[in-house]
Amino acid sequence: RTRGGLGRYKENAVRLLKESKDGVNPMEGYVPSVPVGHTVELNTPEYERLTKLGLDHIHETAFVLVAGGLGERLGFPGIKLSLPVETATSTTFLELYIGYILEWQRLNGKGDVPLAIMTSDDTHDETVSLLKDNGNYGMKEGQVVLMKQGKVPSVASNEGDFAVDGFELVTKPHGHGDVHQLLYSEGLCGKWEEEGRQYVIVLQDTHALVVFKVLSTLGISIEEGYDMNSISIPRRPGEASGSICTLTKEGAPPLIINVEYNQLNPLLTATFGHGDTPDPATGLSPYPGNVNSFVLRLPTYHAVLKQSSGVVPEFVNPKYTDATRETFKSPTRLECMMQDIPKFFPAGSKVGFTSYPRWVYCPVKNSAKDGAAKQAAGQVAACASAGEDVWNRMMVSMLQYSGVSFEEGKKEEWLGVEVEGGARVVMDPRFAPTQYHVASKVTPTGSGISMTPRSLLILSGRNITIKSLNLDGTLIIKAADTASITIDGLSVTNEGWPRLPVQPSDESAHAALRIRGYKTDCNYDNATVVSYDAGEHTVSKL
Repeated sequence: RTRGGLGRYKENAVRLLKESKDGVNPMEGYVPSVPVGHTVELNTPEYERLTKLGLDHIHETAFVLVAGGLGERLGFPGIKLSLPVETATSTTFLELYIGYILEWQRLNGKGDVPLAIMTSDDTHDETVSLLKDNGNYGMKEGQVVLMKQGKVPSVASNEGDFAVDGFELVTKPHGHGDVHQLLYSEGLCGKWEEEGRQYVIVLQDTHALVVFKVLSTLGISIEEGYDMNSISIPRRPGEASGSICTLTKEGAPPLIINVEYNQLNPLLTATFGHGDTPDPATGLSPYPGNVNSFVLRLPTYHAVLKQSSGVVPEFVNPKYTDATRETFKSPTRLECMMQDIPKFFPAGSKVGFTSYPRWVYCPVKNSAKDGAAKQAAGQVAACASAGEDVWNRMMVSMLQYSGVSFEEGKKEEWLGVEVEGGARVVMDPRFAPTQYHVASKVTPTGSGISMTPRSLLILSGRNITIKSLNLDGTLIIKAADTASITIDGLSVTNEGWPRLPVQPSDESAHAALRIRGYKTDCNYDNATVVSYDAGEHTVSKL
């Protein structure tokens, strides 16, 4: 799928490739500066306040999930949405996202919240199957819709010659910027605006911890009147992630926008004579890192889509064989990025960012080998084991905020990737839709609540309260919606569910485990299960 047909696509390719060959700086004339945004610390009263505000308005939102990529970089053969977030319950990323949206929707009680998923030729059929096989994970028919992104021709030369394989064009994805064109062409933003919705929340496919940032970011968007509010983290200079900058240019209004990592240093050097410089105390860049998740105010966004048809600027990033820039290592293609949409916002639009602690960002996109190398360089590993580790750290931190005591565990290493180790916690969206819901259900009394480093606690259900618990092993608590369970004075000791090594070459193991280098030994003979389908139950001994 090309804009204006193959002829127009080739013209754009030739123009952009010439600019690339000539070293034209697309940022020439712009002066960068550090933007003003908001910083939110998790598990604080202010975070709770903003989260409640976002939840109060969640019925005014629609979610968009960008999921056009396969897990090839991970060494995973399927779609990334089918990857398990963690290995104790094997909850997939798609199941997790939908679970949180549905629970927020239930708590809000003012109507359904729609979800649109952008797929591609590579991911569409598997996404359809994943939803069908799991009954849309509880979403109603029509509540979740798919939009399939097309591919564009690859270009083999600076003259714009198309790459061919036999008698067929070689095609590649056009980039996640197509999400805007698809939302416009499918008429979804118009439909959502007619329904009275005010915000569109755009997420990436494997950033599980975004579920603990969405509501507070929405809250800030509401309070500040932002037309676009990007979720961000502190970043280190040199990291392969974009930065949010304020760009000013004579005769143009200031622009707060993502600047890609390969453009930031040249821009800073051209302006100030030096590249991205770390803070001596923290080692961090003054420019916040972009994580490609953001909240858009729908009236402004829809007006921009109607004016631009959802088209964002294209760019090209060829890999040359040598300094002459005459030939490519492999065919390239035109791309576009969804975070470039502010370029079309009208003057006076309010664009900002909300920054969260660096440790609560770990998308799953790298192999363990690449993740280990990034970790060694002080960067986010962004592989499956690291993603699971950070997810667990978030679960543990919420319980710690509620007063749970954890014995310190030893760090572990799997396929060269270091993880925290220690106690593990899994809380489903019904139990833990927000931090303050967890705090209302985990209320230490008496001897308190404690977990040893080898412990695993799995909580599934809305109506679970924990007052007093000493856990040394694995405890699974499941409460149906018609049941309530109170844990008060319970001590549990069993063999538990340790992590066991899995070799990457072991074809008998699931690929999601091979890319981690371990599995959770889910042997129910070695766990304690408390489960009720109905009634009120207080459990103090088994």
